[in-house]
Amino acid sequence: MAQQTGTPEEQGVPSDAIKNLVIKLSEHQLAMHSLLIARHGVLIAEIYYKPYTKDTLHRMYSATKSFVSLAIGLLIEDGKLSLNDHICQFFPEYVSPPLHPWLEQMTIGDMLRMETCHTEATFREDDETYNWSESFFKTLPAKPPGALFQYDTSATHVLSALVEKMTGKELIAFLRERFLDDIGFSKQAWIMKDPYGVSKGGSGLMALPRDMLRVGLMIAGEGRHPDDYGKKNGRIVYPPAYLKEATRLQTTTWINQYTGYMCGYGYQFWMLPNDAYTMFGMAGQEVMVFPKEDIVIVTTADTQEVPKGNDVLYSDIVTCLLEHIEDQPLLRTADMKDFADFCSSQTLPVMQGINAPSMQEQVNGRQFVVENKDSGFTGLELHFCDDEGLFIYHNTYGSFKLPFGMGGLKESKFSQHGWRAVSSGAWLSEREFAIHIWVIDIKISSIQVKFSFTDSGRLTVLMNKTEKGTFHEWSGILNCSLKSYE
Repeated sequence: MAQQTGTPEEQGVPSDAIKNLVIKLSEHQLAMHSLLIARHGVLIAEIYYKPYTKDTLHRMYSATKSFVSLAIGLLIEDGKLSLNDHICQFFPEYVSPPLHPWLEQMTIGDMLRMETCHTEATFREDDETYNWSESFFKTLPAKPPGALFQYDTSATHVLSALVEKMTGKELIAFLRERFLDDIGFSKQAWIMKDPYGVSKGGSGLMALPRDMLRVGLMIAGEGRHPDDYGKKNGRIVYPPAYLKEATRLQTTTWINQYTGYMCGYGYQFWMLPNDAYTMFGMAGQEVMVFPKEDIVIVTTADTQEVPKGNDVLYSDIVTCLLEHIEDQPLLRTADMKDFADFCSSQTLPVMQGINAPSMQEQVNGRQFVVENKDSGFTGLELHFCDDEGLFIYHNTYGSFKLPFGMGGLKESKFSQHGWRAVSSGAWLSEREFAIHIWVIDIKISSIQVKFSFTDSGRLTVLMNKTEKGTFHEWSGILNCSLKSYE
């Protein structure tokens, strides 16, 4: 089934407003991966930032939580669950008397609202040595359930385990069977698993931006099939009563919210100003629904380098786009070829710098020994050739080669993980060179490496990474000297 498309002006949106939004996001140095905008159920802008394409699966992180909520809603509709059911009754294998009263009292509703008896997740995603679901029941409670909101990914993970236990199906298979396949969700989408085989309901969805748009339109359309958006007698593919409750304010999030623009929580959906809401994932993975404007916006991105990057993203959407839409189709027309060319020309940020031919020639191919062995690195070298280069490094995981573009991006497999990445490099000054690495795989991260050379043959390297749970070796300082062949 094909998503209905049209021009922005036909739906009361100036093309220039969308272009200005894209330009402003770039000026604010937000690394966007995709931007999809639909109004009145019609897709009016679909932008992918190279090397991303419409067919690139993307990690949606905590936007996955909303899918768990949708699965729970279906079980409630089927009469197999209720919001007042106590979670412990479904996992007797993880609980034993005497139960802590706060754990015993905790309900499905408490977990959907993130009002659990814990103050944070009871597991670490980078630790695969224990049962994530069991940890939720074995961790000592810190507060009574239903008392206040505190973000707890382990609650969503246990709800994912509950769905799979009750249905005998993987989370995404259950959702496919009930409505995802019907609305055109891609066949290649999948959800990562925890060490014990439970779907990572808190953060593991790999999907296409168009998949997220289809779900967003279904929700915005009060459970109607996206192809029947706005039709009074359209096909209902999801219970509208649950959607109404899931996407309205259920609990306040003051103090504990991730961004300045969030203003409450529903059932695994974040509330936005003016009765809007979003499926929110780390680093800019969002499905924003603005009912008053009848707009659904999907973003994928890596906002982690920009302080309060998600706030910047939301603010730019409001000021550049939402404040400029009109209720009726616009009489003025736009050059749609120019608009299409503009949309198709977007790319991940590329490093810009200066020419430093003297130092580049001096260090080209030279081998440096890393002196601080506790860093995990033992040696490195840089090779330059025309408009590209090669960064060779040796660490405790082996020897690796990272190609990078100069004035463009170069794709490769990065580090011991072999994850897809694109990189660019540039001279920042006569003595300083930098490489920017974008990891674009099941992890979304950026890694910055800055090389500072001296005439005496010394090299100091500063490394920084944004993803918290991985790439630990890519943070800190390396002190290096030229390798001696004597």
